[in-house]
Amino acid sequence: IIVVLTQSSREILQQVYPFAVGKVYVIPHGIHPTAFSSTELAKKKLKLENATILSTFGLLSRGKGIEYVIQTLPEVIKKYPSVLYLIIGETHPVVRRKEGEHYRIELSKLITKLGLKKHVKFYDHYVNLEHLIEFLKATDIYISSSINPNQAVSGTLSYALGTGRAVITTEFAQAKEIITPSIGRLVPIKDSPAMTAALLDLLRDKNKLKEMHRLAYEVTRPMLWSNV
Repeated sequence: IIVVLTQSSREILQQVYPFAVGKVYVIPHGIHPTAFSSTELAKKKLKLENATILSTFGLLSRGKGIEYVIQTLPEVIKKYPSVLYLIIGETHPVVRRKEGEHYRIELSKLITKLGLKKHVKFYDHYVNLEHLIEFLKATDIYISSSINPNQAVSGTLSYALGTGRAVITTEFAQAKEIITPSIGRLVPIKDSPAMTAALLDLLRDKNKLKEMHRLAYEVTRPMLWSNV
């Protein structure tokens, strides 16, 4: 028996190894049990009241494609000046050994160049699970901006959806399988204009965004670790 996390992974294995047909099973990436809530309470706990929160979390590396998210913000902020983008997590230890904090420094320079210091905040340290869930609960739109089209699955995307948050994500395998217009938007990799359009689309209607939160929570219940 072979276990994979996405249907596309099963299809690849069965194409490359025909004898695997009937032996490959899909078990999705797990998510943590947490009660559904609106963003307001978590924003108050984190002292983020009155902000529209976008977030990305995980070990920082160039593969995250965060510069493409930052490039969307000037146009978005023109219309929604309360937007605050949180980049949560320390630099990946392997990346830090190889190049130090060069990528984070490059992102900081881009933020300064675009005049976004009031609209982007780094939490550049390890965040434990309890604190991470609070950040996700405070999030209005989670952004998964991976630049690797061959990435099979994303734990960060799974956790964000499992907390009941709308997402904008680049088109990698898991995202293409689970993201529907009712819970998020798919955008091409390295395409800042497409991401800008998706952000403006989701921010346009607060009630619709709240409904997307509820639906994201509901459709991910089979992914609970207890079920997985």
